[in-house]
Amino acid sequence: MRQRADGCWYYEVNSLDDLNRFVLPFFRRFGFLAPTKQRDFAKFCELTTLMLQGRHLTLDGVREILDIRRDMNDGGKRRYSEEEILARYTGESSETVRRRPRKSAMRQSELRGDVQSG
Repeated sequence: MRQRADGCWYYEVNSLDDLNRFVLPFFRRFGFLAPTKQRDFAKFCELTTLMLQGRHLTLDGVREILDIRRDMNDGGKRRYSEEEILARYTGESSETVRRRPRKSAMRQSELRGDVQSG
């Protein structure tokens, strides 16, 4: 357990094994109320299984993971684009990928500060 500066406590795991042994069973037991959270958790479990099988170590496996990820969190903002992730497996320079314009850029709303596709 760790505490953030704002006083909120959270549980942090740093290994796939701990995620599989502790976190997933907890959420399987107690579940989620929101249907979208239930859907995303099922996909997260699927991703975890793929990684435990070592599929994330192959280009085909990474593509499979990206396909599942695309449908999670209603396609929200991502830290790394699919192009940046795939560049690691194809040997393309990540700098080249970052300089390319994105197909669908995200922009910050001036009114509320939320992120919108544009």
